[in-house]
Amino acid sequence: MTQELFDSIQLERLKAGEELESAALDTFLKYPEFALNYSSRLESALITSNTISSDYAEENFKQLYEKMRHSIYAKFQYDIGA
Repeated sequence: MTQELFDSIQLERLKAGEELESAALDTFLKYPEFALNYSSRLESALITSNTISSDYAEENFKQLYEKMRHSIYAKFQYDIGA
């Protein structure tokens, strides 16, 4: 198992939905060092993208979502979609 393969399993779970949930959880539990790295990178991507003002909530939500997309793509090379 490599970090790249671990990340790929987790990202495929996002695409497939519930069908891969148990396999992704098993992988998370079996490889805690990769899970910690993956979780830390995801948390970092989300924290760095969460910088918008509270004015104009709907427009800011769109901006926040776009920042999250770009940040996740930069760390994982995976686009969570529009």
